[in-house]
Amino acid sequence: MALVADGLAAPIPLRVVGDGGTGGIGVALRGDGPVGTVPGRYTASYDCWGWIVRAEFTVTN
Repeated sequence: MALVADGLAAPIPLRVVGDGGTGGIGVALRGDGPVGTVPGRYTASYDCWGWIVRAEFTVTN
């Protein structure tokens, strides 16, 4: 599973780091990686076992 977006330098691999604080329902994911160099607002997404999850982020100078 990897986080992808036009504003990222490369897809960011995600790993499970906990149960999401929901008592075992859901998971917490973590991934670290470089963003790109082109400023702008982007939407990152990943496929979470059939559910497409999206989050917006901003790259600034």
